[in-house]
Amino acid sequence: MVLTSEKGSFFGLKSFFRRFKGVILGITSWSIAFFLYLLYEHTHNDFLPPLGLLFLGIGAFLLLHEKRKFKTLEELIVPLIAGIFVFWIFLITHFDEVILHTKMADEMVKLAVIATIHILRLLNYEADYAFYETADGDQMGIIYLENPSKVSAIYIDARCSGVHSTTIFLIVFAIMILYIGRHASSKKRVGISFLIGGIGTLTTNWIRLTIISLTGYYYGYNTMMRVHDYLGFLLFLLWMTIFWYFAINYMLKESNEEEEKTITTTEEEKVKMTPKTA
Repeated sequence: MVLTSEKGSFFGLKSFFRRFKGVILGITSWSIAFFLYLLYEHTHNDFLPPLGLLFLGIGAFLLLHEKRKFKTLEELIVPLIAGIFVFWIFLITHFDEVILHTKMADEMVKLAVIATIHILRLLNYEADYAFYETADGDQMGIIYLENPSKVSAIYIDARCSGVHSTTIFLIVFAIMILYIGRHASSKKRVGISFLIGGIGTLTTNWIRLTIISLTGYYYGYNTMMRVHDYLGFLLFLLWMTIFWYFAINYMLKESNEEEEKTITTTEEEKVKMTPKTA
């Protein structure tokens, strides 16, 4: 004997899957994307990131499709994935190495170290810092953690400074403006969104460095490096999702209101033109 629901599916699973298949398949796609990211951190295979982006995009589409309240996030998928894909091109062509050896990267190292030190001190942790120049002429920052820290020093180079996340943000913002720019309500709103996005991207990296430092402080080097490898991606993705959700609504606010008014007016006119029956 097979146990079935009234609709004839096994324990109602068929109807359950039909109802939530977008969520189930979306989460599955995101899980695959995250697994590919973890695999990339261990193998550094250059062809894993675009594959992960593909599953990330599929998952986002499945989760957000046909949900009107998530329509703004759905508009973000194409520019965000396009931006990360462009940055992946930079990585495999080693163009990012050019960015890492610029004066901007040196200044970002100093900014990241000093900001992290201030956050640690604000949290009542004893910490100090220093800078030195590497053999390649690049800036290297050191964060010194006082006892009873389980690591004595944390080294911050250009790769840890937020250069990569900032570059991705700039690329995504440029693509987004090309994508929705003509619908933006004003240049002022675009400028404010850019400023908030840039500051938020830098701050997200400083929070990442603070969490990494505190992980080393309490749990030692090995745990600290595991957090270092995986935390950045998750924090950046979370920040980009939150920022763009509100930024798109903010930049398109007036144009969306006008569109809604137009739709409402059109519907009212249709109602008026519909002949009444006795």
